[in-house]
Amino acid sequence: MLASLSGARITTNTSTVEKKRTSASKSLDSLLGAGVFDFPKDVNVLSRWLGLVTEGSKDALVLDFFAGSGSTGQAVMELNAADSGNRRYILVQLDESVDKDGYDTIADITRERLRRAGQQIATKQAPEAADIDTGFRSYRLASSNVRAWDGTPDQLDLLGAVDNLVAGRTTDDLLVEMMLRLGVDLTTPLETREVAGSTLYNLAGTLF
Repeated sequence: MLASLSGARITTNTSTVEKKRTSASKSLDSLLGAGVFDFPKDVNVLSRWLGLVTEGSKDALVLDFFAGSGSTGQAVMELNAADSGNRRYILVQLDESVDKDGYDTIADITRERLRRAGQQIATKQAPEAADIDTGFRSYRLASSNVRAWDGTPDQLDLLGAVDNLVAGRTTDDLLVEMMLRLGVDLTTPLETREVAGSTLYNLAGTLF
């Protein structure tokens, strides 16, 4: 085996990447305006790293628990635009307050960056290029939409228990919760049907 490699050039990736951080800041400033987010991650560095760790898989699912300004999401979209991939990303960010004009929290910055980056990427695509999905859905972590049973006399009222949703929650909120409980991918195509005055959801052939 060693003899078969004789004279062959083996290329390996370095364990470190050196690049000035100012380029990442300038790129984000051009997208959102100056000074919106300090020390963002470099999209080009992330794209390179994601390509390495996923071994070039075009269907990789990327998870970032510290989304910040959303650099990882943009990097995934850039990779898809470059090779017509179908990678997806999940970004997690606390609603940490920020003192920035037009933004109340870091999560607000994350969402706006993804919107603008997606528009920018779509604009740069050649007319003959395959469509790149730059859309995303934003969810907020909350308690269950269904009122928990606490054994109080009020819950012994059957008629009053017909509507057991937490106040302020919608049927869409409940649908998402049921999808998560059943392990259904949140990107599963969804259709609605009106039956006897009620809205039913057709989810991958299953009615809710």
